Parts: sequence; C-alpha cells; structure tokens
Amino acid sequence: MLAAAKLGWIDGIMMSYNYRLMAKDQMKRAVDACFMAGIGLTAMKTQAAFLANFYATIGSKTDEALKMTENFMNKGYTAEQAKLKAVWDNPNISSICSAMPNMTILQANVAAARNKTTLSRDDKSSFRMGLN
Repeated sequence: MLAAAKLGWIDGIMMSYNYRLMAKDQMKRAVDACFMAGIGLTAMKTQAAFLANFYATIGSKTDEALKMTENFMNKGYTAEQAKLKAVWDNPNISSICSAMPNMTILQANVAAARNKTTLSRDDKSSFRMGLN
C-alpha cells in the first residue's frame, strides 16, 4: 500500500483491514499514505476471521477478548457489528466488502450501518488488547 501511494495511477485498493490490523503502525502509515494520495480504500476481512484470526491471536489474552465481546453485547451490538463499526469509524476507509451469505448476517450488517451510536474511546481501545 505504501508503494501504491507513490505510483500516482492507483485509484483504489481492496485490502485486509480489521480491528487487529488497524492498530498496527505499518497499517496506519499505509492507510494515511493512500488517503493522502487520493486512493479509495475498501476494507475486507473486517471480522479478522480464518487465518488472519489465527495469526493475529497468537499470544492474545482470551479473557480480555471475552470481556470486550460482553461489553459490546451489553451496548446492544453483536461482536461482529462492533468490528464493522470500528472499521467504519475510520474516515480514510471508503467502503467495506463484507461477506453476507445469509439474511441473518445481512440484517445484522444493515442494523450496524444504520445505528448512529459511535464506539467510545474505551470501546475502540478494547480492540487492541490482543495485539501485545
């Protein structure tokens, strides 16, 4: 992404971007560079699932992740909705490509998109717990 920002002819990039990756300094620099270059960014893998989840959770604290999930559920979000909200909260991200293989997930994503309640600073920082 950093290299793409220097080329001058890239209009858009679809990249893995989620609550685990967004806290990493290299990703922050890459997103900022692309935004400044006028490159539209589409986030995918926003749920940090599959292999991304496996690699990102090595060394994470499961109890803290459970507390984070409980916190969002107490506020009326599902964990998946909170993960989408965290990505949407970054104004440098143009769009999200979210897998919606059934109506239940589609309805949950629409509910998260329409919910104007923003995540608090504490909510956002709770996503970073498992990174150390």
